[in-house]
Amino acid sequence: MYFGVNSNYPSNAKLTNGYDLYHWVMRMSSPPAFWGRNIVGDQKLTKEEADFLHEKHCAVALIYNGFSESDMSKINGVEDGIKAANAARELAVPVNQNIVIFADINDAWSVNHNWMIGFSSSVLREGYIPGYIANTDSSMNFNFGRQ
Repeated sequence: MYFGVNSNYPSNAKLTNGYDLYHWVMRMSSPPAFWGRNIVGDQKLTKEEADFLHEKHCAVALIYNGFSESDMSKINGVEDGIKAANAARELAVPVNQNIVIFADINDAWSVNHNWMIGFSSSVLREGYIPGYIANTDSSMNFNFGRQ
């Protein structure tokens, strides 16, 4: 079993208790095998934070959440895939190294299978592997599993 963390807050940011978030997590549990971080937005992953995590032998899960439900309902996810790959390149994430960029799909959203195909194909063309973070239980009124 792997223990990992997904946070909107930088792992290397100092907390008011004197710890950084990474060491606070370790204090409460154990060293995480991976740390999920958004690669776009206000609190996005930085190169310094990625280096900090790699120094701790902690893998970084690259999460792209730069879209809305209306974007995912469209036919074409190619543009979103290109934006995700560009965000990874801005962080100096190497291409063609079997590195995954995860699209974070909100549980309450409807998603179009054509969007998924477009996102996947463009991420692959850009040298990364597409992944999805989603609720796959179609019985919960969420159509990711059916798409």
